[in-house]
Amino acid sequence: MRRKDYKDRFLTASFGKRLFAYFIDWILIFFFSSFIVNIFDRVLPETFYYRTTIFTILKALIYFGYFVLMTKVMNGQTVGKMIMRIRVVSEVEEELSWTTVIVRELAGKFVLRRWKIFYLLILFSSKKQHPFDMLAETIVLDEILKVEFLKYEKLKERERREQEMVLEY
Repeated sequence: MRRKDYKDRFLTASFGKRLFAYFIDWILIFFFSSFIVNIFDRVLPETFYYRTTIFTILKALIYFGYFVLMTKVMNGQTVGKMIMRIRVVSEVEEELSWTTVIVRELAGKFVLRRWKIFYLLILFSSKKQHPFDMLAETIVLDEILKVEFLKYEKLKERERREQEMVLEY
């Protein structure tokens, strides 16, 4: 599905839905990474000098890996996005490419984790995009609004055809 097939402003996911989806994902990542770190905690000796560094690297790999892999493999969705019924789509590609996903999810999450203030730009963007959405040329669609929009379009088309039929008689 190409993003340009939909009406831009009306089908984008709200800041609240995106935030809630992120919290759901964050909770999942927290529990999974805690589980993995706990396994390594039992295996590594307590006197191991790089213990904390290994835990930090593991947590980062899980965090970034989750967003990159889920977004690419699940066609623009993570578990949080699935629950909230939102999806990342490209404005220029039929399907999200690895480059797009890496720019949006890896580089974007890396920068936005440090400077969360950039997330507020979503509130002021006409397409509700943060800087890395703009850079990757992606947009987050609300699946429920898309379905409602398509129903509305079908209804309008049916009414138009009925009106044409009436005019023909």
